[in-house]
Parts: sequence; structure tokens; C-alpha cells
Amino acid sequence: MIGGGPAGMKAADTLAKRGHSVTLVEQEDHLGGQVNLILKTPGRDEFGWIQRDLETQMQKSGVEIRLGTEGTAALVHSLAPDGVIVATGAVPSHTGFSSFNPLADDLPGAGQENVLTVWDVLLETRPVGDRVVVLDDDGGRYAAGVTEVLLDRGKQVEVVSHFNALFPLTLYTLDIAHVYNRLFTKGLTYRLNSWAAGIEGTTLSVFNLYTGAGEAIEGVDTLVLATGPKANEELYLELKGKVENLHRIGDCVAPRKLDHAIYEGYLAGRELWDPEERYIYEGDLERWEAAEVTASASSYAGRATGR
Repeated sequence: MIGGGPAGMKAADTLAKRGHSVTLVEQEDHLGGQVNLILKTPGRDEFGWIQRDLETQMQKSGVEIRLGTEGTAALVHSLAPDGVIVATGAVPSHTGFSSFNPLADDLPGAGQENVLTVWDVLLETRPVGDRVVVLDDDGGRYAAGVTEVLLDRGKQVEVVSHFNALFPLTLYTLDIAHVYNRLFTKGLTYRLNSWAAGIEGTTLSVFNLYTGAGEAIEGVDTLVLATGPKANEELYLELKGKVENLHRIGDCVAPRKLDHAIYEGYLAGRELWDPEERYIYEGDLERWEAAEVTASASSYAGRATGR
């Protein structure tokens, strides 16, 4: 198992519980993957139990965990495993691409030193200026979280979003009111229905999605791209064709939600690779539950009659 994020940990634990000898390799000195980024944003401490629970379950099931170890093709071949699951997750994209401006593969100026990703901000790997614009292609807590982190660091922050409401996906997680209260009291400004045409120096050019009207935002010290990540698939592609029993799961396939990654890890642990096996049809859960109840009743009746 290469990768100690939620998908990799769940797959490793499930495989071990089914009797496999499992080695999990993680290049960082801690497990959790992108959950660790979530924990760096305000109001999300509750996500910590996900990493703790998955790690505890792996330890109980006997998974060998190697931290601080880079998963490479050479390492895989040296271990001579019967099978390899790559769960190397995703990495931030520096292109600034958005489906709302699909004709531009790269945002003009995205390669400038003052253009950062959310990961750059949360991990504090790059300096951030005083006046910051967050380009929101996310609409949820990913963009809202980094925005609040910047405000808490004393930055002057403006969000530019193609959505017609500020962080609209927080409505579905029932925390929109709390997010708005915290951000507005900390001085956030924003403009909606807009996207960036490019950045040159400290001037960010934006345009209205519906009228096409352009506008320049001057004096932008730092532009933060809260845009979509990309699959970290290099190791998988390097091993493809060289390792017979090779699979990939989670964000390494394509970026997805946390619960989807964990569920896919569970399916991988059960070695359910065929789409027909993995799909749950309507009514399946109810039929499985009814079958389990019937089986339990039969077992109880057998014990009661001494059979």
C-alpha cells in the first residue's frame, strides 16, 4: 500500500482484517494525507478523529506502517509484493484552470512568484503579502478555510468567485451561517459572478461571467488559487505494465470527497475491482439487512433447540 491518506489507511486495514499481510508506506512522518490540511483551518478539529481512528484500526489489525518512506518503483520491486495499491492522493494545481474559463488551460501569469496555492498558504511554504485575493473555484470549506486563515494572520482579503453566492456549498453542510459570521466580522470582502482573466505583476484582471465586463484589481500582493487539485498518479503510471496486480484508489484516480475516498478504500480492501461488484443497486441494502436478520434468527433458533 503506497500512501497513508484516508483511502490508503482504510484499504490497508480492511485487507489486514481479511488475513493479508499488509505494508503501508507513507512519505511523510505522519498519517492522514489531506486531513492534516483540513485540521489547519478554523473550526474543523472534529476531523482529527478520522486519522486517529483509521490509524488505530490499522495497528489493531497488524498493518506494518513505514513512515518517512517514499514510495518508489525501486522500493516496490524490493518488497516483491503479491499486489500493489497506489493511494498517493492529489496535489494542488498551479495552473489556475477553471471550467468557468475552459478556453484557458493556464491562467495568464499563474507562474508568478506572488501566485500561491491553498497548500502553500496552509503549509506556510511561501511568503504571503498583506493584500490577498483568493480565487474561489471550490465554493466550500476548502476555500473558506484558507480565507479565514489569511484573515487570522492579519491579511486584507478579497474573494473572487464564479458562484452567485459566497461559499454556497457550506449551505449543504449546515455551517454557512457560522462561516459567514466569522468571515464578515474579520473584514472579508468579495465579488461574485466573476473570474480572473490573468495577473500581471500586482494587477489582477477579472471579468463578469454574464456581461463580460472587465475590471482591474490593483495592488494585489498575493493571489491564492483555491482551484481544483490534480491526481498524483506518477508512481501508478510508472508501475503500470511492470506490476501484475496493480490498482489505484482515491484521489490518485481523480480528486473526490473524503467519504468517497474512505469508501473506495474499503472496496479495495475487499478486492472488489469490477464496477458491477462495486455498485450498490437500489434496494440492495434493504435486502442484505433482511437476509442478515433472517440468518441471525435461524442461528438463534438453532441454539435454542440445541441443533
